[in-house]
Amino acid sequence: MTDETADVVPTVKEGGVSGREIVNKKRKLVVVMVGLPARGKSYLAVKLAYYLNWIMLPTRIFNLGKYRRKLLGPNSPAQFFHPDNIKGVEQRKELCRKAMLDVMKFLHEAEGAIAILDATNTTRERRSFIHDFFEERGINTMFVESVCENDEQIRNNILQVKVSVPDYKESSVADAVADFKERIEFYRLSYEPMNVDKDGMLNFIKLVDVGRYFVMNTIRDYLQMRISRFLLSLHILPRVIYISRHGESMCNTEGKIGGDSFLSPNGRIYAKKLHEFMEEENIPDLRVWTSTLKRTIETGQYFDEIESWKALDELDAGLCDELTYTEVERDFPDVYAARKKDKYFTRYPRGESYADVVQRLEPRILDLERSQNSVLVICHQAVARCLLCYFQTKSNLAEELPYMPVDLHTVYKITPIPYGNMIEVFPLGVNAVNTYVPRDMTSTEASSPLLQTQEKLDSRRSKIIQMSANDSEHLLHNVSTSTLPRIATTGEEINASNDDQQSQRFTWNVDAEPFIPKK
Repeated sequence: MTDETADVVPTVKEGGVSGREIVNKKRKLVVVMVGLPARGKSYLAVKLAYYLNWIMLPTRIFNLGKYRRKLLGPNSPAQFFHPDNIKGVEQRKELCRKAMLDVMKFLHEAEGAIAILDATNTTRERRSFIHDFFEERGINTMFVESVCENDEQIRNNILQVKVSVPDYKESSVADAVADFKERIEFYRLSYEPMNVDKDGMLNFIKLVDVGRYFVMNTIRDYLQMRISRFLLSLHILPRVIYISRHGESMCNTEGKIGGDSFLSPNGRIYAKKLHEFMEEENIPDLRVWTSTLKRTIETGQYFDEIESWKALDELDAGLCDELTYTEVERDFPDVYAARKKDKYFTRYPRGESYADVVQRLEPRILDLERSQNSVLVICHQAVARCLLCYFQTKSNLAEELPYMPVDLHTVYKITPIPYGNMIEVFPLGVNAVNTYVPRDMTSTEASSPLLQTQEKLDSRRSKIIQMSANDSEHLLHNVSTSTLPRIATTGEEINASNDDQQSQRFTWNVDAEPFIPKK
């Protein structure tokens, strides 16, 4: 294994039982967002954090707005952001410094891999300040600038997201919009967009209208290229993603793991029902993906055209393929016990773990993000879990993913919404065995699927899972007042220790006369 890929390739302990992600300490990274307000920076930061955590690179977002609200309260008027407001500029720089100190703690003490510094960072002075701070401490930086030239999209960003932030909790929508637009204009006065001529020494990618076109500069590191590839896959065009397991297979009815059997009679009924359901959805230019295994291809047989992908094949059970759980416990007791203890990282002998499946699904996730058409993915239980966990942003992936219930004969409809996804669950009314195995289920119970037959009587939507900004909170650094200086009254000075343990004096003038910009 080369040093170039050592930070992102899973390792497996001797015997192929358990694996953990390696994070090369020399390759830790800070991603620095750049751009005017309401340009999609936080959207990109959250999407990137979802992706990086999903591939098991511990990532956290450090949002400077949260630091400002924690220290100064949620009611900073637009004038606070005027470039001539010297005190406001000083305070925002100090907040940035505090966030960067927290970033260093996360990367070194909390074993983080990547930190995302989510702020405007619109001036070269600020960007140099950030770059030099981390370079002196041996940490690489990558700047991501988001530019939006679509006025309608900017208005939508303000109305859908910004008016609901804590800054405007007690303001009318009209007042919030007016104040935020004024804030944008004050930022614009000092905004220095990134370009190759003046910022050639920095690693950066500049995205215009979420990927309509882009500029990349000195992006050569493997991890930065991986991040760039993900960001270039994103777009905001409306589309829907459908995820369904194959119809019930003969191996399912026999309680066997994996295999490559054909559908059972109930599974064949579901194949027709799935096609009818998608016809009612009336999706133009729908793409249908299956794995290369018989049961998914047979489930997709009524569609005019399907694309079969090896990456969508079920988790490879290796020597345990087509065994029941009782047989696995009897023949491979160490593997059975290890999966009970650590199902996500445990690899079947000559087979795969859930961590392996996530790794091979990564290119398909990029294709799903990149596709401007709606897509129906007909796959398998482990694959569906990995995909649904990506779209549901689970906070403890290794613990939650292997036990996510994904029923047979059910369609999961995923619609992107601001800062999240809406997931609608549609059982299609066809009987099937229950293949779900809880943590505490015995091997005998898990091998007896016929005793767990579920009746699904209709195809009405049974549940809505709405992932919003609140569901992303676990990705954001929790700003603690213990990491910030005490708020000072006018003229009072307090000490704030920096990371070199030297005393520094800084005044937080929260009750001074408000700044009034010159006309």
